[in-house]
Amino acid sequence: MAVWIVWGLTGLMALALILILVYTARERSWQERVFGEGIPEEPRGAELLYERNAYYFGTTVGASSLRRYMLNGMSARGNGELWLTTNGILFKRLFEADPFRIPLSWVLRIEEGTGHAGKWAMGRKVIKVVWNKKGGMLISGFLVPASEHHRWLGQMRKEVSRRAPTRTR
Repeated sequence: MAVWIVWGLTGLMALALILILVYTARERSWQERVFGEGIPEEPRGAELLYERNAYYFGTTVGASSLRRYMLNGMSARGNGELWLTTNGILFKRLFEADPFRIPLSWVLRIEEGTGHAGKWAMGRKVIKVVWNKKGGMLISGFLVPASEHHRWLGQMRKEVSRRAPTRTR
């Protein structure tokens, strides 16, 4: 009897894994059709304004706080380095070779909240970058040290206000 229970549980876990893989593949395929693959490289000569260790909460699709964006290396949360340049926002997770980039010309606005992508920041403020890629809205969340939050928020808003966002990509 115990053997049948083990085999039944193993079968259920295998079925759940297959369903998760199918869902992930379909979601990724949809995102590739809607948002496209590439984000342009950081132009040479961009001036570095700020650099800081930070936490990346992830990027969500639209106003949904749970639908995660999976392309361009933006799917995994984690610690790393956040850079603000005159042309973009870059984040490089620990132990990864290349940062991902959000061009400032694609940023619609900078917001703040107490959580992002289904994760609460324990009362601390999260910087939310609302941006547009090929007509679809994405929201990326970053947590910088509390002592520097307002400085980062102000500088990001200042840099975004200097550029008129292009509505479609």
